[in-house]
Amino acid sequence: MSDGNQSEGLRDESPAADAVWRGYFEAAERAMRLFANGQSGTRRIAETLNEEGYRFRDVDGNPTLFERESIRNIIANWPEYGGVLLGSKATRRNAREITPETVPLNPERAVIDVELCYRVGMMRAERFREKSQSKPDTGNRADVRIFPLSRVTYCAHCEKLAIEQDDPSLRGYLIGYDGSHSPRYRHSERRHKCDSQNKSVKAEVLEQEFARLIAALTIRPDVIPQMVAQLALFNQQDLTADRRGEMIAEINLCRQRIRNAEKLFMMARIDEETLKKHISDNENQIAHLQTVMNEEGQIRQMIEVTANMLIDMGGRWQEATAEDKQAFVHTLFSEIIFDLDTHQITDFTLKAWAAQFLQISAAQNGAVMWLEGLEPPTLCSVGRCSIR
Repeated sequence: MSDGNQSEGLRDESPAADAVWRGYFEAAERAMRLFANGQSGTRRIAETLNEEGYRFRDVDGNPTLFERESIRNIIANWPEYGGVLLGSKATRRNAREITPETVPLNPERAVIDVELCYRVGMMRAERFREKSQSKPDTGNRADVRIFPLSRVTYCAHCEKLAIEQDDPSLRGYLIGYDGSHSPRYRHSERRHKCDSQNKSVKAEVLEQEFARLIAALTIRPDVIPQMVAQLALFNQQDLTADRRGEMIAEINLCRQRIRNAEKLFMMARIDEETLKKHISDNENQIAHLQTVMNEEGQIRQMIEVTANMLIDMGGRWQEATAEDKQAFVHTLFSEIIFDLDTHQITDFTLKAWAAQFLQISAAQNGAVMWLEGLEPPTLCSVGRCSIR
């Protein structure tokens, strides 16, 4: 509508006199024309369609914003739009083998102009690239740069939007890419229109900020016994036999929730981001309950392992290889929230097994105990640094 709002409806039942119709079929045709022109990639085409008001239909039949995979699905089906059923999943076809020269279209059964379908097929074949040889047993291409914080770091502005709308699918993680001038981290998909002014950040800026966090989390070895004693005391308070039974039942319930979420994901009822959120929340709760019931020796072991990892990497972050940095990040951290505008980490979550390392802070009325140099960012426009 002219006021910028959108509404589901029918072509012949306009909600306003000046409303513009944006149907699913028109969206597919528009995507194919943009692709056939050869001026834009799938990411840019998705952005253009979203800006023009077009929407993609998800597995539940609901309108959703376009993303790269949506465009890829449409253009891969150019033979079907041209009246030919090939009987295989379109996105798995070899674009160099399925071409206008090898697939004669049927104008009588085509739903989109045959010439447009041919142009899409030709453009898809021109853009087709063979996969590079991978390293043995890794699946990683030999020429790929490693970005340690990729897929673990989330945009703080997307995070704020997801919380406000209670929709985990709006969370957007950052991935690394080799920019024209320097390596950068950026949104994995640009379908979410968060209010961040910057859509990417230089890799060195984000990684230096993460190094600051590691330095802040590093503890002195001499305080480990104090942390163990306080955490054990905190966990064992009022731990009666009935309470222990309730905890066991709650652990089993959390595990069942994880299984239920996995089933919903397999049925395409929830997206991958929602699944990860369910699994992370329940695994953290399980780890917390198990730690409360653990003996002091096990608590000490968890704290010592976490502390030693932080001390080791904190002392050699600048000299460590990208592989070592990546292994450290993905072993210890579940997620990192980063503000692309202020260039500051606003929040973070440790893995479930290591989360108890920080529980002592919560036990002290939220005061940060034995952490050196960790201060909430003063210029952050989204949130504040928290330990949870």
